[in-house]
This record gives sequence, C-alpha cells and structure tokens, in this order.
Amino acid sequence: MRLNLKVKAKTQWDMARRILIKDASIWVANRLDLRPLPINVQVRLVGDYGTEYGSVARPYDDDYFVVWIHAGRSVSRTVKTVFHEFTHIFQYCYEGLVMDSGENPALFRGDEYRTEYWESPWEKEARRSERKLYKEWRR
Repeated sequence: MRLNLKVKAKTQWDMARRILIKDASIWVANRLDLRPLPINVQVRLVGDYGTEYGSVARPYDDDYFVVWIHAGRSVSRTVKTVFHEFTHIFQYCYEGLVMDSGENPALFRGDEYRTEYWESPWEKEARRSERKLYKEWRR
C-alpha cells in the first residue's frame, strides 16, 4: 500500500494533528493488513463540513482510495474517523463491499443490500471497528 497525506485546509490542521493522522493511518493500515496490498490511499485533511466526520471513495479505479477527514473534531473523534474509513477500505478489499451511487444495490460479503446508511451492515461493522481499534491504539 502506498499512503499519501494531503492537507487542503492548512490553517485548520496544525502540524501536531497532521503527524497524529499520518501515524494513525500507518498504524491502522498495518493492523488491518492493508500494507501488502497493491493499493494507493490518499488521506486528505479538509475543512469542517458540518456534521460529517469523514468519508472514503474510489474515484478512479479499484486500486485507488481517497479518505477525507474533516477538521473541527476532537483528537479522539478524528482518530476514530481515520479508523472507521480505513475499515471501509478493508471491507472493499477483503469483504467485497461495492457501493454504487446509481440504482444498483450495495454488495457486501456476497449479499445485496438496499438499506439506510445507519442500518447497513458495513457501517455497523465500521462503527464497532473504530471503537475497538481506538482502544488498541491508545495502549
């Protein structure tokens, strides 16, 4: 895995927070066994966008992921968001998560889903994972 960190909202991300996010990204990539994969992950530190903490997408191809982390959150919430979004990368790479913004249902672990965001099994799993990983990381 190739990891790249880009800071878009430079005034909202001090150097200590940037280093923290990079360290957390490397740690979780190792913990989720993403490092051996031939993928590129770009983590973009962006401004505060209301209620969103972050997101992940595959904008170009199956080997390229972009993770957006939004400013204005506590340190713990920011790190948990990194862990949450990297869990989605794990789900894409290892568990067959396929999400289409069109009419197609989402696929996860071989099953089709047409469900609300909060009730989707991949989101429930990512929320559990972020808490578990955060406890491990803090030790």
